[in-house]
Amino acid sequence: MVANQQTFANLFKNQLWSLTQLCVDVLISISKNLLRRQTAVATATHYSSDVNKISPTEASSSCHKSFITYTNATGSKNI
Repeated sequence: MVANQQTFANLFKNQLWSLTQLCVDVLISISKNLLRRQTAVATATHYSSDVNKISPTEASSSCHKSFITYTNATGSKNI
């Protein structure tokens, strides 16, 4: 009878330890996901604040500077 109680106690302890490890793994996973989201928000905020600093004339002039020239049978065109 005592041996059965010890076996049961050991099984219970092992199950409790496994459950504890599972909870810790879940908490670590949640923390990593939250950290990724905070990093993404901080990065997006950083870049959006940079974009807001550009004046409309700078934005339009930089857009017009980049184009591709191609030549076909009728001549050259800028895209």
